Amino acid sequence: FCSLFAILTSVLGVSIALSDCLADGLGIEKSRPGRLLLSLMTFIPPLFFTWFYPRGFIIALSYGGLFVSLLLGIFPALMVWSERYWRLSKTDYHTVGGRGALMVTILFFLGVVGVQL
Repeated sequence: FCSLFAILTSVLGVSIALSDCLADGLGIEKSRPGRLLLSLMTFIPPLFFTWFYPRGFIIALSYGGLFVSLLLGIFPALMVWSERYWRLSKTDYHTVGGRGALMVTILFFLGVVGVQL
């Protein structure tokens, strides 16, 4: 019973985030027709995907660690590196570690990607 709610809340969160992303990216207003279009764009492609390729979800889950490592590990570290050391942005906010911490983070998540591959 608890696993049902875990899946349900995950689906709801991802669905809301995807529809908001589509609305922002495509400039769709959140009026009644716009929300209907956003809902169709959010739910119809995965529905067709699961109908025509049922094993695809399980295969996609096997690559979850790879994409999470890229999205939540490597990309943020590269964005910080880009702002600090390529664009030379000056901010008042700094964290401990500097280039060394960024390199350790990137190398750690590259190791996770290597294990996944």
